[in-house]
Amino acid sequence: MAAPPARALFLPLTGMGGSRTADADAFHPDMIAVTRNRFTNQFLAAADGLGLEYRPLFSDRNTWVISGRGRRLTVRAAILGCNDRLATRFSSNKYLTHLRMQLHGIPMPGFCRFIARDDHGWDIARREARAFARDRYPVVVKSVRGSGAMNVYVDIEDDAELDWALGMLRSAGVEDFLVESQLGGRLHRIQVFDGDIIGVVHKHPGTVVGDGVSTIRELVGVDDGSRKSSGQGCVIFGNQILRHLARFGLTPDSVLPCGAIRTLAGEISGRLGCRIEPLPVERVPAKARALFLRAAAASGLRWVGLDYFCDDITDPALAHSGAFNEINSAPVPRDFEPGMTRDHYLGKATLILSRYFELARPGEAAA
Repeated sequence: MAAPPARALFLPLTGMGGSRTADADAFHPDMIAVTRNRFTNQFLAAADGLGLEYRPLFSDRNTWVISGRGRRLTVRAAILGCNDRLATRFSSNKYLTHLRMQLHGIPMPGFCRFIARDDHGWDIARREARAFARDRYPVVVKSVRGSGAMNVYVDIEDDAELDWALGMLRSAGVEDFLVESQLGGRLHRIQVFDGDIIGVVHKHPGTVVGDGVSTIRELVGVDDGSRKSSGQGCVIFGNQILRHLARFGLTPDSVLPCGAIRTLAGEISGRLGCRIEPLPVERVPAKARALFLRAAAASGLRWVGLDYFCDDITDPALAHSGAFNEINSAPVPRDFEPGMTRDHYLGKATLILSRYFELARPGEAAA
């Protein structure tokens, strides 16, 4: 006889962080930990709050199945099984994504694709990439596949820097890459589920603040410690940070004057220390929201993150005049900030599950 459904087969929601507390400042992601992935934990805790069942997939213990009301949804980190598989494969290929979005009239940067598999191919690609970039600097060089700013180099300003970026891609084993015009303005992540915008955040580059004593390496280490305690990822101190610091005559062992602020990298990613600033959706003008929904529909994804550059996303005259550069089929539901309440931390995951399973959110009347 099959075992009855269970909400959790391993740890209870309070298992890794002690008992729940009403003290908002005391809440921490560890208090809802069931798995080793913080995004999976958000969806499982949200499922618990909605009275849904969940269990790990027998063939893949990193994937969980949430079920209720005759429906099922797989969750693996921020990857949800409701997304169309073909659309997900498209979104993981930056070249196909650019083509698809441009076909639907969605503003994207100008780009050119290059494939280089041997010495001769790299010589041709380097020559043609220089020709493409010459009247477009600054440009971005990126692998066709990858995420989290891996194998992405921004602020490429001349042929010498382009050669350096291509060398980095080649040393990483990349054979398929794009060179594209670099978009201006601020980077925003727009989160859309089932045709509704459920989140807008401004993504800031990672920074350190000098204290006149500590090296940049030490400051990043201190910052890394605070990120770990908040449930966020680690800063990766690699060639992107080294290159960016060198532009200012700095090294990881440089000491910044007290109060001096220095960005860590031109690329914006959690692995490079980026910070997020949530913005109320209602502050985004209607014309820009309509553009975001058109882009989400063009992506073919029910759960999608749109990376959008513009000068001011709240200005009615500017918000709709930007462009997209990335489509993400697994946008994180929400990052944790110290002092955040449990309900706030689980808000987006709860909203997504309540809509998918056609349930009322806690505190709302049933439809």
